[in-house]
Amino acid sequence: MSPSESLDEKLIFSYGYKLVYVVDELTSICDLGRDRSYVVFSKRFVDRERLDLLVVDSYRSYAGYERSLACKQLMVIDDLALNTHYCDFLLDYSYGRNKLERYKVRVNNQCQVLLGQQFSIVDYDLYCEARKGARVEVDIVVFFGGVDLSDHTGRILDAITECELFDDQVIVVVVGVENRRMDHYRLKFRRSKNIEFVSSGRYFYSLLNSTRYLICSGGSVSFDKILFRVQSLAFTVAQNQLEQVTEIERLGLHINGGDIRVLSDKDLKVTLSSFLSDAPHFLLQSNLARNSVNPLGGRMVLERIFRRG
Repeated sequence: MSPSESLDEKLIFSYGYKLVYVVDELTSICDLGRDRSYVVFSKRFVDRERLDLLVVDSYRSYAGYERSLACKQLMVIDDLALNTHYCDFLLDYSYGRNKLERYKVRVNNQCQVLLGQQFSIVDYDLYCEARKGARVEVDIVVFFGGVDLSDHTGRILDAITECELFDDQVIVVVVGVENRRMDHYRLKFRRSKNIEFVSSGRYFYSLLNSTRYLICSGGSVSFDKILFRVQSLAFTVAQNQLEQVTEIERLGLHINGGDIRVLSDKDLKVTLSSFLSDAPHFLLQSNLARNSVNPLGGRMVLERIFRRG
């Protein structure tokens, strides 16, 4: 999509009488630092829609771009604390230490910083729907994100099929809609009768509500799995996940499988076998029972913003 094309209207929603628009990684269209047409387009869009709140969720957003938008209220979502920002609100609900100190020198004086798992953004409607739905018991869910360019899913499946411990487990593999390997997986693992492949994002919460264990990457699913109190084995697949994976391990809310990018196939198999051999993880269960993820975190964010506004 080019900057001149219309944006997805589904990203516009109302909160009471307030109109909110979420810019979610639209920087894939262009370079925010160089493409002035995107800045102009964004300003025209803000003016035309008379937005009460613009939310920018992009690692490439920065103070100069945010200042140019000149919208009524601007919230930036960040979890790295690397870029400087110019906004009314900055939201970081990721796990990590000393976040407030790190953001103090990276935001303008008028910015209100919202930190912590009480502000976690999860789909509350889908959460309620999953909790009310019938439970179909699943032993293990495997999920490595929407794209999984490095095919970590394939490596996990190779290790699983070589490990006898998994032979009697009902395994559901969630393949992101942007991952083009679904047919390849189904063909390659067609003889593994205990493995099923699904791609529906809406179905994911129902799976988390039904599964005993989760094997996953250390990304945004971290909040969902804790919300549903799922015992999980999490692998780091990108550098920006390292701090969060480590902190969640420190809190005893998941098992850290390490950086999958540097694990040999043999070590990966050992890690998976160890996770299943030690299950159930009673300390993990106890810690998850006291989880700090708030299913109404998104609503709390909006209430905080519009109460001030």
